[in-house]
Amino acid sequence: MWLRVRAGLRQDWRGTVVLALITAVIGGVVLAALAGARRTDTAVSRFLTYSGPTEASVTAPPGLTSRIAALPGVAYSELGSLMLALPVTASGRLATVPGQVLTWAMVHRPPQARSILVAGRLPAPSRVTEVAINEMTARVLHAH
Repeated sequence: MWLRVRAGLRQDWRGTVVLALITAVIGGVVLAALAGARRTDTAVSRFLTYSGPTEASVTAPPGLTSRIAALPGVAYSELGSLMLALPVTASGRLATVPGQVLTWAMVHRPPQARSILVAGRLPAPSRVTEVAINEMTARVLHAH
């Protein structure tokens, strides 16, 4: 059998080389696709681990928040205030914008809860004049 293969290679070796190259390229594409699929398979769990998303929201009087945060099933907690904001013109009248803006003011944000910043930086908790807004709010209010 080996003699027959060697004789065939001596006569037409170019076809065998081309076939080997095609096999190598297709094999590389398949390996890259498998690596991408494996990475994609764990992408959501890795993102949830990184971002520390909110799993529950509790509305409570300020005096109870520290007791709720100390419960055994609570890994970490945030303290914030929710308000509905509507833009106004310089004269004080409501501005006509396509929608309303729901604002969440963070009083305490643990390091486990991360946001993906599109531009700028997170506001300093010690400065009341700094805020972070999401992309939809920036579009509605024409804010930067």
